[in-house]
Amino acid sequence: MIASGKAFPLERLAARKGFPAALEAAPAGETDKGTRFTSRAPAAPPGKRVAGEEVFGSTQNSFFFGPRTRGNIFRCTKNRSLREHRLYLHVIRPTQLWFLVYEGMQQYGTYNLVSASNVSPAVSGEGWYSSGPLNVQLVAGRYYMICASFEEVCEYFNELEISPYPIPASFGELIAGAGWNWAPTAHFPPDPSQAVPSDAFGDAAAYYQTLVTGPGIGWVEVQPRSGRTAPGVDATLAVRLDAGGLFGGDYRANLVEPERRLPVHLRVTGVPNIVLSRTAFDFGKVFIGTERSDTLIVKNLGTDQLVVKGLATDIPDFIFDSSPFTVAPGESLVRTVTFRPTQAVARSGTLTVTSNDPDQGVLSLGLHGEGLVPPGIEVTPDSLALTLLSGQSATRTLTLRNPGGSDLIWEIGPTFPSGASLANARVESRSPVFSSPRRTAVKVEGAGLTSPSTQARGSLGRPSRPPESEIFRSAPAAPQPLGTSPGAPLEDLLQHLDQNHDAVSVLIPDRYDFQEGENGTFILDGGDDMYDLGNLLFTNLGGPLEYSAGQIQTAPILGGSGRYFTVKYPGLFVLAADLEGVTDFTITGNLGADGEGSVDGAVLVTEVAGTTYRGFVKRVYNAGDPSVNHLVIVADGPGLAHEFSLSTDSDFHNVSGLSQTRRLYYVLYAGAGGSYIGDGPALEIMNAFLQALDLAPRWLSATPGSGTVPAGGSTGISVRFDATGLLGGDHAANLVVRHNVPGQPPLRVPTLLRAIGVPQLQVSPGTLSFGQVFAGGSRTDTLVVSNVGTDTLRVSGLGVDRAEFTLDPSGFSLAPGASRPVTVTFSSASIGVYDGRLTIRSDDPDDPEVSVALHAEAVAPPHATLSPASLTASLATGEHMTQFLQLGNTGGSDLVFQVDLDAGAAAAAAAGPEAAPPPSPVTRVEPAPSRARGARGPDGRDQRPPHGPSGFEERLARQLAALSSQARVYFDDMERGPNGWTTQAYGEDDLWHQTHTSFSSPSTSWWCALEPKGSYETGRRIQTAAVSPTIDLGGRGAPITLQFFENYNTEQGWDFCMVDVSADGGNNWEPLRGGIGSA
Repeated sequence: MIASGKAFPLERLAARKGFPAALEAAPAGETDKGTRFTSRAPAAPPGKRVAGEEVFGSTQNSFFFGPRTRGNIFRCTKNRSLREHRLYLHVIRPTQLWFLVYEGMQQYGTYNLVSASNVSPAVSGEGWYSSGPLNVQLVAGRYYMICASFEEVCEYFNELEISPYPIPASFGELIAGAGWNWAPTAHFPPDPSQAVPSDAFGDAAAYYQTLVTGPGIGWVEVQPRSGRTAPGVDATLAVRLDAGGLFGGDYRANLVEPERRLPVHLRVTGVPNIVLSRTAFDFGKVFIGTERSDTLIVKNLGTDQLVVKGLATDIPDFIFDSSPFTVAPGESLVRTVTFRPTQAVARSGTLTVTSNDPDQGVLSLGLHGEGLVPPGIEVTPDSLALTLLSGQSATRTLTLRNPGGSDLIWEIGPTFPSGASLANARVESRSPVFSSPRRTAVKVEGAGLTSPSTQARGSLGRPSRPPESEIFRSAPAAPQPLGTSPGAPLEDLLQHLDQNHDAVSVLIPDRYDFQEGENGTFILDGGDDMYDLGNLLFTNLGGPLEYSAGQIQTAPILGGSGRYFTVKYPGLFVLAADLEGVTDFTITGNLGADGEGSVDGAVLVTEVAGTTYRGFVKRVYNAGDPSVNHLVIVADGPGLAHEFSLSTDSDFHNVSGLSQTRRLYYVLYAGAGGSYIGDGPALEIMNAFLQALDLAPRWLSATPGSGTVPAGGSTGISVRFDATGLLGGDHAANLVVRHNVPGQPPLRVPTLLRAIGVPQLQVSPGTLSFGQVFAGGSRTDTLVVSNVGTDTLRVSGLGVDRAEFTLDPSGFSLAPGASRPVTVTFSSASIGVYDGRLTIRSDDPDDPEVSVALHAEAVAPPHATLSPASLTASLATGEHMTQFLQLGNTGGSDLVFQVDLDAGAAAAAAAGPEAAPPPSPVTRVEPAPSRARGARGPDGRDQRPPHGPSGFEERLARQLAALSSQARVYFDDMERGPNGWTTQAYGEDDLWHQTHTSFSSPSTSWWCALEPKGSYETGRRIQTAAVSPTIDLGGRGAPITLQFFENYNTEQGWDFCMVDVSADGGNNWEPLRGGIGSA
């Protein structure tokens, strides 16, 4: 107890003397409903009672306000005495604090002050503040508002959505929270009355409060309770004595007046009153050799001790304790009655209860039960074993027989040896902790928040990536077989989560039930500044992913069919997605931590139902805002790794190495107040989540799953073994038969499936086209050989049928799920078209030899000529001269060139005539900009330009270096496809498209519009941008990103272009050219 008050004389409060002017501290209507509050885990359950202390409400929701009057309203149904009341507070600075009790004759209307205790000044602290000792009589039939008033801003607490409601109390029930739907006034000193309206009642709310009560003086009532008499005039007081419900004995009390004390004495003679909980027992059908029990409760609702002389019956199969017993007034006693049949017949009889109840000395209850011969059970065969090739299935039959005398009721199902438990879970690795100083001031709600429309350009069109120096990366998982990820459909997983999510959320320490996450593509705030627009979900194929609110949807960014769902539960956001061809999954956006607090991560490993899973954890915590915790779960496999931002302001978290992953889970949870949720709880959450999905293997099943076999009968059960997707090896399980045979445990039928793994070779792409290559030059391309089977794939060798194509012919082995790149090089000194075939030989039983078509064309290289061979000039300071070079191409292909100035020659020239050697021009002759590797035309042939030595490059480069005073570090004419460029639509109005017609070349051009080229949508502002790949400045500075930003509005008639530059990967932009309103 932090502070305790003293009772204050009500006459002094009524006189209002010795106090400053009354302070109207809480205007009418200042309720907590509708205001901002923080949700957190309750500290105590409602209705808890310990040694006369009754606790109501909890710390589920906290509020920071003041001045306030807060407490609860009660309906009194039994006379009691209020000895003390307490309110749980966080007092930030010393304050006036009054504990008050108001009494009302009706639920609505005027409540008058009947008790006041002053704790002023209440010292700072968090805990229970008390009224001190009281003796307030709570009278049945009346209403009481028990509350506290505090002047300064304090933190106080309540609980909402309580069930059942009203909350039972020893003297009645709590019917409203005073301050939720309606707020009492907060005057200092307190008001002598409160007007309680009907609006005060409705929602199931209770403020965190403790009451200490004791017996009240209910057997004596005096009316009137107060008044005034003139000198010489008598006043008549009616004193009513009521022995209802009182135990036998003497009761004494004093009627206290200022001048007189009147003794009152009442003698009561007690009477026992027996009440039984039932009038008969019907035990139904019970097998011989077993028993069934039920209970009889004997209650004494009288006022004297009840003596039960015994229980008796004349039927021996009904068994009970017949010894005498006593029951005190208001108490009860339980007797157990058991039916234990010895014969297969029906039994009926009477149970007699004899007591000293003057009105019901003998009571009779009916007894009935029927004995049955029990069923039996036999199963054949007693075990099942089968060998199958991976991908095959087969069915066997189990026979159940009932040799007993009653129906055999049974059900059957498989159990597997591995389940989720912390015994097979571990923390594989932990990152360091990256910290910022914890804040000491209270953060302004929403600080740092940026709306989608005002975010830095580039933040919503693609996953923003922090600078490489600000990223932590885990080591990739060692090469190993891919986990046998269960193939349960998403529909089943969603149903299981809907049923079992409570088993996950209950494990989250200090759980914070964040808001949003049902719809849209991001969480804007989440409550308590948890986010500043975050939780955007991307893959390497695009994004952000649209939240699906518990519906199964499709999205191309997931590859293949792209099926997924997101679902929101209290304290949980869940994504489950089927992937195909996805390599990276990224969470990005901004957090409310704004650079404060700490960030760390971990890699967790566990095994569930025979499958090994890897969990990637990122945590941002200790910033005052709710902590943000990512948990990305995939079946284990080679190359899996994760990386995350070191800044607590960034939500960036990327999981890579997913090319062989077919199912991904992402779980988001939060801790209240920035609390840290460590690796131990994270492992528990991961295991519980996987258990909630019900990921048991699907290779064993039994049909039907339950039934009834009559006495002497039998039935067949079809058992199916399915080796589809199983790795080679032994897979064991038990078929468990549960039944109603008394005294026998469930039967277990051991089963074994020996799966013979089958390797399966897959090669991608199916054709390699090298395009045009300069004769005498070479070009290299890569294909990927994968094992999508269930046993080790052994590649015995690789070969090609033409000498122009070369590769490493050595064989290799691939575990299931593994892959390996194979490099092929084309080179020819002769011009011509070359078609060949690459052959891969392996132990794939279906395709032992796989061929890949090869195509290339050797073309004549360009040949550069330059005239004159050198340039010289003699100029006075301030003069200039223009001279010309003729660059010719006498070769057989286009000559692409770039002129650079040799930096060494320029520096020597600047040092003076004597120090400067003749200038050395340098020209880089390059192939035309090419498509990304693997870009092929409709015919499957490579559309990249020729590549190879021209023979004249080096000499030409040296000669042309002096023609330019600036070195070109990046070039892209935007006419040959994206080349790493991305597009950005601001305001979600538009996209960059490529036209299908010529703009400045025979290929396609970039065009900014939703509509075809030349078509404008009138009256709509369109803002778009094209964002470059990262540009290396070649030592002249940090890498940069450029953004070309066109903004035009056809209705207002303006059009302008901007060029922005970013040095941090697109998170922040600075203008290089142009601005809104400029051209």
